Amino acid sequence: MTDFQTGIQDKGRGFDVIRGFFRFSLHLFVFFGFLFILKSQSAYALTEDEKTNINIYESAGPSVVNINTTTVTYDFFYNALPATGSGSGIIVDKKGNII
Repeated sequence: MTDFQTGIQDKGRGFDVIRGFFRFSLHLFVFFGFLFILKSQSAYALTEDEKTNINIYESAGPSVVNINTTTVTYDFFYNALPATGSGSGIIVDKKGNII
């Protein structure tokens, strides 16, 4: 037998088996692709608790501040020893008081 599209002589069912395997693989790929798309859309649905947390974070976010401090202490020989620290806080009122 000769494959009329490629001009290659087919010895037995070799090409049919390979062609069938690739066709089956393509069907599996498409099937699992659809399953992945359906699963990923439902995975992004938010619960009511998550929506509430997001609203709290978005409303409180602008009041969060970063605090960096540097102090200087002296050792026994009066050598300056700087000490640094960092943290975070929130602005609690319109005067700018930070906790």
